[in-house]
Amino acid sequence: MALGLVVFAFFLGVGEPPPEHRLVWIAEKTTRAPAGIPAQIRDRIQDLAGTGVGTLIVYGVGSRSAHVASMDLGVTRDGAPESDPTLRKAAMSKRLDTVEDAVANSSVGESGFSLFAALQAAADESARSDGRLEVWLSTTVLTASTDPLKVPQLTVADPQRAAEELLAGSLGELDLSRVDLHTILLTPAGKDQEALNPASEEWRKAFVEHLMRGLHAHVAPLLHGTSTKPAWAHSSEVPRVIPLPDPTPRLLTGQPESAPFPEIRIDTVAFFPDTATLRNPAAALAAVKRIVDAFMRGGRTGVVKVTGYCAAVGDQAGARRLSSQRAEVISELLEGVPRTAMKIHGLGYDELADPQSPPISAAQRVVVVRYSPSD
Repeated sequence: MALGLVVFAFFLGVGEPPPEHRLVWIAEKTTRAPAGIPAQIRDRIQDLAGTGVGTLIVYGVGSRSAHVASMDLGVTRDGAPESDPTLRKAAMSKRLDTVEDAVANSSVGESGFSLFAALQAAADESARSDGRLEVWLSTTVLTASTDPLKVPQLTVADPQRAAEELLAGSLGELDLSRVDLHTILLTPAGKDQEALNPASEEWRKAFVEHLMRGLHAHVAPLLHGTSTKPAWAHSSEVPRVIPLPDPTPRLLTGQPESAPFPEIRIDTVAFFPDTATLRNPAAALAAVKRIVDAFMRGGRTGVVKVTGYCAAVGDQAGARRLSSQRAEVISELLEGVPRTAMKIHGLGYDELADPQSPPISAAQRVVVVRYSPSD
């Protein structure tokens, strides 16, 4: 009978230690990333310390990644797990202060930030693990500046199309299918740094979600860091983050208000990312009123052309489709102009809205509305 109980207990796993939990923290270490372990990560580590079993693995990332530390998450006293929560928390806080010092003293390159290197570190740790891996990534995202992730060039496109462009290249070869990814979006710091506007916040949030899901990671709800500390010591140098344009329709630069045959250009940040839904329809309506007025002054004759364009990022057919949908939405604001007097097209990036600017530039990311007295 006793033998039977021992065998039964063996199959139930009685007496076996709980499986070790591995948590990976990957920290952007640049001149725009606030120093310190984000509060959300500290809280999560303290929770894991209560289980008595686990390992923290830390990487710092600038233009390259560097393995900084590995730390036991178990706290013991006299050879047994510490049962006093206050003492356990104090001991773990002291260890985490040491980890912060290790990150500050790590060498991650002198210039640039490679989000690719950060994701490569996550993929490498996942390959070394059995089962799923919990990864925490703290980054501004918008400071990514080394190939193949030059975010300042990608922000001219909708975030989904920017992610698709990257996933079609070497980045798409990374495997995060066994990663539970928690991303903390840091508030950019440093001298002369402007606060991010809603357009910038929306873009980086949507970009991260599309990119990480494209890498097959399980993506936890994105969190925001609240730290206002200065950047890490010995950081990799990156330029200040330039906020994306405000989502406000704007007139074509340099065209006088009195031009007889007006043309306006509406920056497509006037739409919610990856959609044909306007953020502020009243502002767009006010912008196109000039076209309607010109049509009326012309005796309700002539033609109004509404043409959607995209920057040269992402899938070509998708760019045509989205630019066409956005042109249709703008055409619906031309109150008083009959449909028969309109020509509506979505060209994607088949043609350039501004031939003098690069195909990937923001100058191509517009809906152009033109009035002409003849076709």
